[in-house]
Amino acid sequence: MARLTKAQKAENNRRAQRARNTLDAYAVEVGVDESNLTDLLADLMHRSHLDCEAADFEDGLRRARMHFDAEIEGSH
Repeated sequence: MARLTKAQKAENNRRAQRARNTLDAYAVEVGVDESNLTDLLADLMHRSHLDCEAADFEDGLRRARMHFDAEIEGSH
C-alpha cells in the first residue's frame, strides 16, 4: 500500500467526518442504535428501489468500494 501524503490523509479524514455527520443526523431522526449504519444502508437501498432515475444500489456500492480503495491507496 502506498504511503498517503498529509493532504490525502486530511481529505480522507474529511470524508470520514462527513460520514460521521450523516450517521449522527440519522441517529437524531431514528434514535441511537448499534444498527444505525446497517439501517441507513437499508434505507438507502429502499430509496434506490423507489427512485427509477437513480443508479442501481449494487452498482453504486461497487463504485464506492473502488473509490474507497483508490482513496486509501492514495491513487484518487
